[in-house]
Amino acid sequence: RGIVLQPNSESVVATVLYSGKTEGRFSGQLLVRTNDTGVGNKALALPYQAKVLHGKLAFSQTNTTFPIRTGATATASSTANMQSSADGSTATVVERWITLTNEFAVPVHLVTGILEDAGGWAFEVISFPADRTLQPRDKAPPIIVRLTADQPSMPASA
Repeated sequence: RGIVLQPNSESVVATVLYSGKTEGRFSGQLLVRTNDTGVGNKALALPYQAKVLHGKLAFSQTNTTFPIRTGATATASSTANMQSSADGSTATVVERWITLTNEFAVPVHLVTGILEDAGGWAFEVISFPADRTLQPRDKAPPIIVRLTADQPSMPASA
């Protein structure tokens, strides 16, 4: 509302979010009203299509928590150890294995795994099963995420 577009320009004027409770294909039109006085330009009908798929990529939320404590020991899905640097300071390194399970009714293709914002923590993806298609109910090889922290006893999550 109230946006003026210059000739031959582009601008985001709206964001449409479609949240479907019923699975399937849906389509319709988004009607944009303008102040153009031309008969054919007063309203623009923009078609849309949506496909609603119920499901998820399941994982254990426990494996996305990185407890940091002195003398931490390895578990089945993580390792933790202390590393000393050249300046004598120590850092806790925690690795977690995160396994994804395809709970969609269709195949899902994994492309890449990145951490966009680690909130100042030193997280890194060590291993990701890139370019892999998971059939329904398939499990991917584990994603390995490492946290290197120099502040003991501060919990963090990825």
